[in-house]
Amino acid sequence: MREHGYTAVVINHIAPRDGASDLRLLDFSNATSLKETVLHLQRKFGKDYRILGVGFSMGGNHLLRYLGDYKASGADKCGMHAAMTIGNPFDVLATGL
Repeated sequence: MREHGYTAVVINHIAPRDGASDLRLLDFSNATSLKETVLHLQRKFGKDYRILGVGFSMGGNHLLRYLGDYKASGADKCGMHAAMTIGNPFDVLATGL
């Protein structure tokens, strides 16, 4: 990615709970963490910085949730220039058994 002029950012979907040492999985029904990441990148690089979202598997579902929550509010609310999902399970219960 760097050879082509891109800066890669990865969101780790496993994180410690507030003040705790045990780990928790990201709540994929809530796109707040992804929105916080986009806002952080905009503060660091400027609002005109082109953010491209790529999500794989459950990360694809999380990206779609984010786009559903924020894209309807206008591109300035979404903060992404483009997005793509790859191999996301549309029926999580059917694919996770």
